[in-house]
Amino acid sequence: ARALAANELPPSAPPDSSEAGILAVRLRAIQSMNSGCDSCGGVAYDAPIEVDWGGSSIVGGPDFEATFEDGGWQILIYAC
Repeated sequence: ARALAANELPPSAPPDSSEAGILAVRLRAIQSMNSGCDSCGGVAYDAPIEVDWGGSSIVGGPDFEATFEDGGWQILIYAC
């Protein structure tokens, strides 16, 4: 995945944009779902995680809080 990503252009959205925020939510969700106790195994992603930015929720999942601080998005997902 890293080798494939290295061939792509870097994101062109400003760091404080909703597009960058949505990407941050997706990355945080993936990190959260793949760092659990391993009782359920990892998760394979074959499509982007849908994010309702205005509603502060992951579609079909938990709500989140997003704040832009120190040049980057800080994401808190309300899930255990």
